Amino acid sequence: MRPFWRNFRIYEGDPMRRFFALLVAVVFVLGACGPKPAYKTREGKKKLKYYNALQFNDRRNR
Repeated sequence: MRPFWRNFRIYEGDPMRRFFALLVAVVFVLGACGPKPAYKTREGKKKLKYYNALQFNDRRNR
């Protein structure tokens, strides 16, 4: 009986094609594991609201 990972076609064929397929997978995984930008976090949203209120002289949001 063959191991389950041998059923995928990525292991067969051109070595250059395999290399690029694995490279794309690694880049995708590393990109997904990166830190969030500040404007998408709760603290970043609070700071943005505060500094916008200061800059545009909005008394309601301070």
